[in-house]
Order: sequence, then structure tokens, then C-alpha cells
Amino acid sequence: MFKFFRNIILPFLITFIFLLQALRDIDYSFFLDNISLINPIKVLMSLVILFVGHSIRVLRWKIILYSHDSNLSFWDCFKPYFISLSINNIFPLRTGDIYRCLYFRKKNIKLNGARVLGSLLIEKIFDLVTILLFFFVGYYLVILNGRSFLLDINFMNLILLFLIFLIFIVLSRKFKEKIFDFLGNFYFLRKLINKLIFSCENIIHLVEELFNKKKLIKVTILTLFSWSLEGLFFITIIDNKMNILIHWFGSWFVMAFATLSTLIPSSPGYVGTFHYFTKKGLEAYGMNPSLSTFYSFLIHASLWIPLTIFGLCLFFIYKFKKAVNEM
Repeated sequence: MFKFFRNIILPFLITFIFLLQALRDIDYSFFLDNISLINPIKVLMSLVILFVGHSIRVLRWKIILYSHDSNLSFWDCFKPYFISLSINNIFPLRTGDIYRCLYFRKKNIKLNGARVLGSLLIEKIFDLVTILLFFFVGYYLVILNGRSFLLDINFMNLILLFLIFLIFIVLSRKFKEKIFDFLGNFYFLRKLINKLIFSCENIIHLVEELFNKKKLIKVTILTLFSWSLEGLFFITIIDNKMNILIHWFGSWFVMAFATLSTLIPSSPGYVGTFHYFTKKGLEAYGMNPSLSTFYSFLIHASLWIPLTIFGLCLFFIYKFKKAVNEM
């Protein structure tokens, strides 16, 4: 019962609370008037930028995994990546990430779930560091322009926990043998510990490979480029209202702030939390509450709808081809 509350009820309760906060300043007539002003060409441009940015992340994932199997192709990573985005947008508990971990199990690719899980953790670490970079630059510009902007201390605690995990992984690389020997002394937990050790070894092995300068540089550049495109995507959505913002970097700050909000447990697709933090980010850069509420919903819809539909199409095409081959 507690797990059900923690994993299902609590995230939806959080979504409901943040959604109420996001909708507090909404003017429905203003909302409808602005929808009619949306430029289809700019929407198409934003979709191109969105999918190019995510395709770059597919390439990054392939680079992280590549050394484990020379036959791994871009398309091998493309399908599970976009399908997982769609699943995460529809189902709770990061189900899409689980799908990515299990996808290669029945393929002719020598990648087990633990190795794939390690690659996802590495992705998250690079993403978090990059997003924090955009966030703190944007936060500095807010203060520089004489505006106030308060952060929720609990939200910062989540970031701190993730940084502690990063330090743990780096230190584990240096002291892994001693750690594993120590854990092996607990005989009554040996089976569980062996599984944990196996998973940790795969994760640490992936981290060790990233200490290869060429690979580290490639992953870093691709991460920066993909998130820069995500900020550009926000610009194409906001478009003619960019002159309202106190600085052109506002789009990247809002992108970073909204993305960091996904660390907060919520419903699938980050409904509520994403809207609230996008709205607050736009307000910090000078946009009025009604307009910032409108754009928070427009940006979320522009992210959620195309990625979900595209991922579902890939999933059903994959299932259809599999069924045909089995006939």
C-alpha cells in the first residue's frame, strides 16, 4: 500500500498541486486568442530543431555504448530511445527507461541490462551538469538585471543528491576493488550483493571508458549541442514575444529550469511541474503571468505531442514487422 501511494498517488498529487499553481493566473479568452496567432511555419521549424536535438542524443548514447559491441548502429539506438520517450510520457515510474534497459536483451547485440542502465546514468550525469551550467548562467543574468528569483531549497536538495551520486561513481572507480571485497564479507546477502556488484562493475566500466579523451570530448560536445538546440526550440516557440524577455539567454534559462523540475516526482509527461517551473522561469525574465502561463502550456504540448506520437509510431511499426516476420 505504501509503495502504491509513493509511486502512484504521490506523483499525481504533486502534479495536481503544481498544475493548480500554474493555472492560477490563466485568462482563458487570452489563451484562445493567442492560440489563433500561432505560426505553422515556426511550429514546423521548432519540430525540426526538436528532433535534430534528440537525434544527437541518440548518437551520444551510441558512442557511450559502442565499445561494448562493434555492430551497434545508430538505428539500433534510435528506435528504443524515441520509444522510451513516448513510454515515459504516458506511463509512470520511468517505464521508458526500463524499456531501454531491456530492449537489447533479445537482440543480436551483446549488451545486458546492467550495461545499458550504466549508459543511462552516464547520460543523466552529463545532462545534469550541462543543464546546471545553463541554469546558473541564466540565474546570474536574472540577478544582474536587478530581478529577484527564489529557489525552493527542497528542489536544490535533489540536485545535491545527484551530485553526491556523481562523486560516488568517480570515487568508486578508484576504490572499487576494496569496496567489492568489503561487500563480499556479508555472506547472508551474497546473492543480492553479487547482482549489485555486477551492475556497479558495468557502470564503473562505462565511466572508465569515458576517461578516454576522444570519447569524453565527443560526449561533452554532443551534450552541449543537443541542449543548446533545446533552448533554441524554446525560442522558436516563444518567437515574437522574445523582445519581452530581459535577455536573449532567457530561453535557455527557462529550458534548464523546466528540465530540472523533472527531478520532482510527478505524473507521466511531467504535467504540472513542467508548466509551473516554465511559467516561473519566464516570469523571472520579465514576461507577465498570463502570457507565461500560455507559453508554458504551448511549450509542453510542443514537446509532449510530437515525441509521444513519433515514439508510438516506431513502437507499432516495430511490433508489426516482428509479427510479419514470425508468420
